[in-house]
Amino acid sequence: LYIIYQGAIGVYVNDIKVATYRAGEVVGRQGLENHEKRSATLRAQIESEVLYITALDFELVIQDFCMQEREENLKFLRTIPFFSGLSERKLSYLTSALIPKFFLKGEVVYDINQPAQMFFILKRGSVRRELPLSIENRNKWPTVDGKWKLKTVKKGIVYIVRLENGEFFGDDEIIKD
Repeated sequence: LYIIYQGAIGVYVNDIKVATYRAGEVVGRQGLENHEKRSATLRAQIESEVLYITALDFELVIQDFCMQEREENLKFLRTIPFFSGLSERKLSYLTSALIPKFFLKGEVVYDINQPAQMFFILKRGSVRRELPLSIENRNKWPTVDGKWKLKTVKKGIVYIVRLENGEFFGDDEIIKD
């Protein structure tokens, strides 16, 4: 993994320049993450200085980061009343299954009618959950001929719930399926 500190590094595939990386950019991450051979040749375009990390050190940093994240997630789960009845062992198993996902403001987490395959725990931020509701009103009144007239009015509304840190969602859909 190379971090371009100063200068410009060209990326060549079969002696054809396909990209240029400049100061502040990173190149070579994919090969380290996937344990693959290099798929391109890098050449300094001008006098350049790079910082690099070896494959072994990269793995150690990633492992350390993952351990810290698991500990942070375990501590977070302990603060949520829903999980308070779980043993440390179960909480640890649950923590190892958690997958972090970041969303930008306004980005859709999931759409209505998508298959329910995930349970979400909101770690940071807030989520606006839109729940479509169908309301049906029935009115009945007598007519002059002694019969009853029935009128049904159906309308749909969207109920909006704001979820905050530590709240979870997606569980009711999973249970229904």
